[in-house]
Amino acid sequence: MVFVPFTGIDNHFRNVTFGGALLGSETADSYRWLLRCFVNAFGSEPKVVVTDQDAAMKRAIKDVLSRSRHRLCMWHIWEKLKTKVLYCVL
Repeated sequence: MVFVPFTGIDNHFRNVTFGGALLGSETADSYRWLLRCFVNAFGSEPKVVVTDQDAAMKRAIKDVLSRSRHRLCMWHIWEKLKTKVLYCVL
């Protein structure tokens, strides 16, 4: 099971969890379905979407959230960078 949280920022600049979902698989089709449900529930696309470097999620965002900006999470980038730099040093 894959947990997908929907987190945003409220009018007081605090983190707010809008919702979450459990998916049976990490496929582009599963993410497309979930993102369509999110847009249907909230009535509009988010301005910015921040994710890890999942290729299936990237395709789904491109297809469903065409007006949203997709950005990568810096934490995930730094974590991958540490392992790749360490691998190159060894």
